[in-house]
Amino acid sequence: MSIGKELRLQVVAEGVETQAQVDYLQSLGVRYVQGWLFARAMSSQDCDDWLAVNLEGRTPEEAAASTFVGLL
Repeated sequence: MSIGKELRLQVVAEGVETQAQVDYLQSLGVRYVQGWLFARAMSSQDCDDWLAVNLEGRTPEEAAASTFVGLL
């Protein structure tokens, strides 16, 4: 994490499976995470469907206020 920070890179933590991992990564300053805690691997059509259900109605302000932003 420190190397990425020194190089001013946006670090993505992969393989996050528990809220405890999210909390720890957040304490290190990591803003972007991905893993099974959020969603299992899925086809592009399933991803479209998941996004429609889970992000529908979210305003830009709500998205900007999120602790973790981004979807990979």
